[in-house]
Amino acid sequence: MKTLKLANFLRKITAPPFEALVFVIALYIRKRELFHSPYEAATAALCLAVIPFSVYAFRLPREKQRSFAMIVSSAGYIALFALGLIMHSERTLICIYLMYVLSVAVLLVFNKLLKVRASGHACAITGPALILCALVGGWWYPVCILGYCATLWASVKAKRHTAREFLLGSAAYLMAAAIALIAVHP
Repeated sequence: MKTLKLANFLRKITAPPFEALVFVIALYIRKRELFHSPYEAATAALCLAVIPFSVYAFRLPREKQRSFAMIVSSAGYIALFALGLIMHSERTLICIYLMYVLSVAVLLVFNKLLKVRASGHACAITGPALILCALVGGWWYPVCILGYCATLWASVKAKRHTAREFLLGSAAYLMAAAIALIAVHP
């Protein structure tokens, strides 16, 4: 029973909006030069975390909440990508914003078109972890590996996903990242 409570706790603190907020804060602290101003970082936090988190204010059945979260998150990600282009954000940030947009698209292809369940939670933790490791490195490697493994364990233990679904969610992010990297850094 205690391990199930721990698993549910880990799932809550690694929810995609929270992950995104931690990601933007860490990126701003460690790679401030990527942002033209604190307002640009705040805009990223708003679109990647606050807007998607707003879904949880609505008391909806789980499946409806998941669908609504996908729609609202997509709107935030698309808005951020458009704003990044308009504000002439650094190319690295444009690429990151595009990765978020494409990750939703790939998840939709898996989950709706192919009818193969891929974890959005896994996708949301894989992206920031890989980006922080690539851009910042250092002590982020063990932190991200531990966070990823703990979230995988928690998802399986809480029976929210199988290991296969979790790994497919990670694969969805990797596909989105590859497409974004090719598009932005040809």
